[in-house]
Amino acid sequence: MKKILTIIILNVFVLAQANTKSGAKSHSVDLLHWGRHVPISLNGSSLITANSFVTSKSREVNVYNISDNQGPSKTQRIFSPYPLPGDDFGYSLDHNDNFMVIGSPGYNDGHGSAFIFKKDEERWVFMKMLTNPNIKDNKRPQKFGYNVSLNNDFITVSTPFFNDGMVHIFNINSDNLNPIHTIDVRKLGDVPGCYEEGPTKFGFGITTSINDNHLLIGSLKDYVYLVNLADESFNGEEILFPLTLDDDERIRFGESVFLGKSSIYISSLGINNNRGAVFKFDQILGNDKGWYLSDTINPVIDLDDIHFGFRLAEHENDVYITSFNDWKVHRFSSKNNKLVFRDLIENNSNNDSNPSHIRNIVSSGEFLVSDSYYDEKLFLQNLTENNSTKIISTHEPRESIREKVACTNGYAGSYQCNDIDMMSYLDKTDIGGINSTILNDIWGWTDDSNGKEYALVGMSNGTSFVDISNPENPIYIGRLPTQTSNSTWRDIKVYQNHAFIVSEASGHGMQIFDLTILRNYDGSSPQIFSNTAYYNGFGNAHNIFINEDTGFAYAIGTSTCGGGLHIVDIGNPTNPQYSACIRDPATGRSFTGYVHDVQCVIYNGPDSAYVGKEICFGSNETYVWITDVSLKTNDNSGTKTISLGSYNDYYTHQGWLTEDHKYLIVNDELDENSGATSGKTRTLIWDVQDLDNPSLFRTYYGPNASIDHNNYVVGDEVYMSHYSSGLRVLDISDIANPTEKAFFDVHPSNNNVNFDGSWSNYPFFDSKNIIVTAIDDGLFVVKKSVNLVAPTLSVSVPEDGSVLFEFNTQNSNIDKIKLYRSEVESFTPSINNLIAEINYPNTNYLDTNLDPNKVYYYRAVTALGADESDFSDQVQVMPVILPNAQPTIDYIPDLSINEDIETSITLTGVSYGNDINSQQINVSVTAGDTNLIQNLTVNADPSDDSKYNLTITPKDNMFGETIIVVVVSDNGGTDNGGIDHIEVYFNLKINSVNDAPLASVQIGELIISSNEYLYENVNGLNRFLSIDKENLSDSLRFEWSESLDVDGDDVSYRLLGYEDLSFLSMEDFAPENYKTWAFKDIVSQLQDPLQILSGYWRVEATDGSITVMSDALNGKLFIDGIGLIPEEWGIKQSYPNPFLAFTTIEYDVPSDEKIVIKVYNLKGQTIKTLVNQEVSAGYQTVIWDGTNDSGDEVSSGIYFCQIYTPNSTTTKFKKAIKLTKLR
Repeated sequence: MKKILTIIILNVFVLAQANTKSGAKSHSVDLLHWGRHVPISLNGSSLITANSFVTSKSREVNVYNISDNQGPSKTQRIFSPYPLPGDDFGYSLDHNDNFMVIGSPGYNDGHGSAFIFKKDEERWVFMKMLTNPNIKDNKRPQKFGYNVSLNNDFITVSTPFFNDGMVHIFNINSDNLNPIHTIDVRKLGDVPGCYEEGPTKFGFGITTSINDNHLLIGSLKDYVYLVNLADESFNGEEILFPLTLDDDERIRFGESVFLGKSSIYISSLGINNNRGAVFKFDQILGNDKGWYLSDTINPVIDLDDIHFGFRLAEHENDVYITSFNDWKVHRFSSKNNKLVFRDLIENNSNNDSNPSHIRNIVSSGEFLVSDSYYDEKLFLQNLTENNSTKIISTHEPRESIREKVACTNGYAGSYQCNDIDMMSYLDKTDIGGINSTILNDIWGWTDDSNGKEYALVGMSNGTSFVDISNPENPIYIGRLPTQTSNSTWRDIKVYQNHAFIVSEASGHGMQIFDLTILRNYDGSSPQIFSNTAYYNGFGNAHNIFINEDTGFAYAIGTSTCGGGLHIVDIGNPTNPQYSACIRDPATGRSFTGYVHDVQCVIYNGPDSAYVGKEICFGSNETYVWITDVSLKTNDNSGTKTISLGSYNDYYTHQGWLTEDHKYLIVNDELDENSGATSGKTRTLIWDVQDLDNPSLFRTYYGPNASIDHNNYVVGDEVYMSHYSSGLRVLDISDIANPTEKAFFDVHPSNNNVNFDGSWSNYPFFDSKNIIVTAIDDGLFVVKKSVNLVAPTLSVSVPEDGSVLFEFNTQNSNIDKIKLYRSEVESFTPSINNLIAEINYPNTNYLDTNLDPNKVYYYRAVTALGADESDFSDQVQVMPVILPNAQPTIDYIPDLSINEDIETSITLTGVSYGNDINSQQINVSVTAGDTNLIQNLTVNADPSDDSKYNLTITPKDNMFGETIIVVVVSDNGGTDNGGIDHIEVYFNLKINSVNDAPLASVQIGELIISSNEYLYENVNGLNRFLSIDKENLSDSLRFEWSESLDVDGDDVSYRLLGYEDLSFLSMEDFAPENYKTWAFKDIVSQLQDPLQILSGYWRVEATDGSITVMSDALNGKLFIDGIGLIPEEWGIKQSYPNPFLAFTTIEYDVPSDEKIVIKVYNLKGQTIKTLVNQEVSAGYQTVIWDGTNDSGDEVSSGIYFCQIYTPNSTTTKFKKAIKLTKLR
């Protein structure tokens, strides 16, 4: 199927369109719709912009008056009314003279919000918050507020990542917080690209442009829709791409749109190898619908991947167009309805050889404002004053942390963690970046001449070098700038003390830097370094791997070799030589053999056919690719391929072998984003023991929904960067059952499915320090929490002059125990009094040749590498054999406690006696009557060695008396008449107390006649009872469970009603566990049958002393008497009849109206008026007591009673009934 323009094109044009599939970059992290530009809204001389994004806080929006002759003046600072870390307040914004709208798409875990402000004289005042109307329908981040716009009547807010995208239209002058209309792309007809599975989002609403009459909406899938805002139904039309496209071809038509004064501009950012183009449409004269292509604008810069057309602005007859990856603005002038190239504008205030990109641009009045995203600046040009330029900074202050922050109770400061401490954090602005710098890859280097460790930090503007030898105070040494332009993607590896650096920046090639230069840093200002050598055999590259065993570098995702393995011989690091190009065209999304990442090893696994060969394990987007590269010859057909591994829902991103080469741990960067993993991060474990037949062995699902990016294996642990949930450590000691054992979340704002947070990590330092990059933040140095505990020392004197130590440790992961000795009490251990380092697991040591007449003091630590525990308590020893003195404990008085109450007492005077040498003490406690005691616990008082805390826990509801025995013993033995224990006793009395009865549990409301409980509604909460004439004689029984009283006391109950059901409340307690109400009695509580009673009820239970209350049933009980309204009015025969004292007369009233009821004698004379008033609809009654209107009793005889309804036009009568009075 082809998609073509359906109206007549009045221009003939030729556009060179390259095949965007062949050799094109293929990377899922699509920076173009990350919005890496400075948000700008310009209205005359009023400028509104946002500071650079910071994940750890909500950012600031600033308002400027740019007409001030002294320069732009900041008139107001605006902050989110409800700030959250990483809420991206100010990501999008727009304003006019009276209103301002600010998008906050990161708010509420990425579901988003928008904030409306109103102009109050000279200040903007918060008016209301618009919330995502679809949040209940989707757990994934939807980014409501990603794009906002307004005119004088409407505010539009986009949700491009909910389903295929929506744009919500709000009335700007209404207090209504709900949209008056939503444009859902799925409801615009059969739109190609909707409902597609996979990670490529349709993104309808990713960009919008508005004027008084129209709203232009773009998308990520070549679909543009123009809405007529003057139409109350908001109807619109599609603006079609004016070329023929294959169904699977994406040229990013509509990723940027702009409504000019009379023309529509739609950019195609991906056309011509991502060079880009802009299509100008004008309306067909006399045709309300119908736009024709009037011009095609191409960049004059002959570079791929610049994405020309990223933003547009109009000023009089000029059109200004930016490119995403270039620092020059194209200016075109209108001539004969065509745009003619005029010049290129550069905003290079620093005269930098690599000036930052200009991306966003707006115009209003005489002003033109453009951004320098990476420099955190705005450039203001007054187009009427010789283009004079002024600068505004959008810098957002940030802070580094240069001290260890331990992971305690799940947090290291504000960062969530588990068993990983933060050693330090360096903000990107402290390592050569600015606020808008993006961090990416990271690698490490250890200087073998001095053992110093360095972090090699990839950033959008180059590579930074940080000395982390002191991990709590890293030192930024300098930066190697990017070879050509800034880029989100950079990758670094090390070989023979040289760093090899590649980037996706166009024409970048491979930088080579001699890391030994870092030894020369003298502690002064950080340096700007230059290349040691350079390789230009390719331009851009996505990644690089180096096999240090063979001296070959593998550049991948380059513009050569179809993106496959571009192999470079780096045996001489400063003289790299092209070696071969190897790829398999059966792989990659474009079938060019594209490799996204790779690991190449000298294979030493179980498959004997390949042992000793150089085998590469590639992540080729569509396959796990295993290939033999032992022979470095060109292969463009896949003949070197050993095997391919595939699976469902794929984007094979990166993998790393286990150290035994049996398994490959693979991450898939798009499965979480496409919804294929049920909201959990998925890691794929491949069995590669048979290289010819790899198989998916296990799938591990992490605890969060975040996207996994880079994995590295050290021993039995996998160190994984999971974007928004940070560094995760997976234990694969049992490869069939991997478990997460530690984590450190560098992105505290959320764990959403997005490309924020940790890009990569490096876990290979001998020091066990781990370095982690956080994309929008900086460099983290972290380390697994050691948590070493000081040992306890048990000592004995086997002979005079010797001391035998036994060390008890709580840690099994230590490598040494260090023992210190001094003749000075309360000494401080140091290298000067260290007497032994005992290699663990040995836990014994004999100290000899000591003076039996001296007292020695000992302390010890456990150690793991450079980490040590705190010092142990001091142990005092005289190396001479003496009889053991009896331990001591003070007298314990008898104790009286209440039943069911846990009680603690302090045991004092506890010691090992008068022995010279320190001994270990044990305190044990037993009860004479174990039927009374649940538990006896003894713990040493950490603040006083002579005190122990005894906790007594009685058994439930037990009371009585027992003896408690306390035994204090030491380890001094009984040789030579020594005494090693002492026993003391005390009496414990447990007093009986009255226990509260158990609260009843409500069963429900039982209808007596049917023996069924009231039904519940669909939510399982509310119950309904309708009383009508048919069931009026029935009853409702409120039932609850009987309460239990452990003391055996009798329990009685009282029903309590609440809200409209307060009439249910009982005044007195009763022994029954139910209460019955007749329907007639309930009806009497209705003021009229149309009333609905609602409420709930609970039950009190009491044993006479203590009262407890039940919980209420879920929901409420609703009672109505609607069924008691008759269909017609009338009167019934009285009862009793005949009567002596009184008789009851029933009458029916179908609606509220005035009723008259009178009693007449046989002569037709009125005896008494019983009713003369407005009566409510229902079945009513009135009583005649046999008296007349004067109150006198009438004589016996026959009387008649009649009902009628007086009316101004007609009076309705009912047949009278006969009454017989007796005396």
